[in-house]
Amino acid sequence: RPTAALALEIAQVPTSDGLAWRALAPDAELRRSGAVSLSGDGVLLSRRIRVHDAVVRHLHGDETASPWLRPLLTELPFLLAPDQPSPVARALRAGQPLVWVHSPVGTIGASLATHACFELDATYLAADLTRLVTASGPSSGAPGDRSATGTGSRLPAESDVRSVVAELCLEATLDGSLLVLLGAHLAGPAMTDLVRSPTPVIAVGQSDWNPQWHPELPILVTAPRLGIKDRTQAWREALRLTEPSRDITALRLTPEEIAAVGKAVVRIREATGEPVTTELITRTARALSSRGGHQTTKGRTPAQLSDLVLPAHTLSEINRLIGWGRYRDDVLASADLQGKGGKGSGIAALFSGSPGTGKTLAAHVVADTLGMELMQVDLSSIVDKYVGETEKNLERVFTAAESLNCVLFFDEADSLFGSRSAVTDSRDRYANQEVAYLLQRIEAFDGITVLATNLRGNLDPAFARRLHFMIHFPDPDEQTRVHLWEHHLAQVAALDSTDPPRVPLLAGALELAGGDIRNIVLAAAYDAVSKDQPVSMAHVRQSAAREFAKLGRRLPASALGMDEASSAGDELAELT
Repeated sequence: RPTAALALEIAQVPTSDGLAWRALAPDAELRRSGAVSLSGDGVLLSRRIRVHDAVVRHLHGDETASPWLRPLLTELPFLLAPDQPSPVARALRAGQPLVWVHSPVGTIGASLATHACFELDATYLAADLTRLVTASGPSSGAPGDRSATGTGSRLPAESDVRSVVAELCLEATLDGSLLVLLGAHLAGPAMTDLVRSPTPVIAVGQSDWNPQWHPELPILVTAPRLGIKDRTQAWREALRLTEPSRDITALRLTPEEIAAVGKAVVRIREATGEPVTTELITRTARALSSRGGHQTTKGRTPAQLSDLVLPAHTLSEINRLIGWGRYRDDVLASADLQGKGGKGSGIAALFSGSPGTGKTLAAHVVADTLGMELMQVDLSSIVDKYVGETEKNLERVFTAAESLNCVLFFDEADSLFGSRSAVTDSRDRYANQEVAYLLQRIEAFDGITVLATNLRGNLDPAFARRLHFMIHFPDPDEQTRVHLWEHHLAQVAALDSTDPPRVPLLAGALELAGGDIRNIVLAAAYDAVSKDQPVSMAHVRQSAAREFAKLGRRLPASALGMDEASSAGDELAELT
């Protein structure tokens, strides 16, 4: 720890020279970059100089990054063939210190950075700040305690962000590289360090530039969406396939996500011998897109279109909704039909129908088919008795859904999206205020929103214009109930051959929704397994009696068989 006087003497700089002060002043580049720091509170020449560990490592020929920075470092994605010169490279070539790339979900901001580095023939140091948010805990030598970000629901501390950004700027400067900062929308507290970085910076963030970050406006570039042609080429490179199927190229992934999915699929194929299929790729994409949202539904068996037993028209509308979700980026990349006048480019759908008709299952099918997670809104954590807090909670949910690229699902939507009423007191005014906020936010949302309700008439009429799909789930008719019974019974391990469940009798006599039929079959399976027996008509009959008792209805005698009506009726009376 030499004194400043000794350091200046070694560097042959006279202490009376103004250069000594300019080199070690608080705002000097050496100290601002963190390359050196001064300790002590005496006069300048008596203070001790500490050289940053990164500088020491580089002087010894070790060009590896700090251990606690390594989890944040990343590789830029495959370079898509550019059609025109890079606006990012043009700005950097003109001497601009910072270029801000606005890259919402589904756009190619990271690829723009790749294109610029390629055009400038420059090396780069790339880091992703979103990994700081999802870090599981503090690393050795990391500044501050980052364990609070383990759930993915909290932002990193401002001090941590500033320390990380300052270290990245120093590492890139020592390497003589460009700094590419992904997830730069989290770098607000350290924006001054990025603007004044000794090395040029390409900042890729999901949000627009915020003027409160810094008074100087950087060069702003908006990243385009990935067209079908570029996405197909990216999948070819990632999977080493000659021609990926349309279901694969329709997955709404960025080039870096496509590369990550491709690497994972290749490892799975080499380790297990599983062939590369659309189902494997979709499953892998879903697993890699689960970026820490605690409200997403994980650890469940994916739902498929074959799980839906619905009338042809309803099933056709579900398929149409999935098609919109698959090819949304192609439409947005080819035409400006959405997103004007403050409106978002999202898709909103309303599922209405009686309880148990398949609305929630259909929402899972939409998410799983598109290779996305389903974020189901927990109303208990949203609604707040204090004025304005409900809107703040909803805003956090919408923001998280946009960043996680999830299907946002509101079950029992009429509790939040109810009709506005005449204002007679303050409670009416605040309730109307919440609905008005939702009307605006649904329209500005860039993701897929599904609302489910049993009481469609209770929703505010103003939502109709903002909904792209209004799909009704009718109560199943007898033929549909036959398919439902067959579908659920087919998933039972063993049926009794001497007394099998009589599907035509059950479908004709029991007017139930699909959810109720599933409950009956599930209860029958539990009863049979507990007695080490195959599922028989007797088990189904007993489960049906209990289900009707739950619903407060009497089990029809035609469902029991005429010879069994008396004993079953006694059993039902006992249950009720």
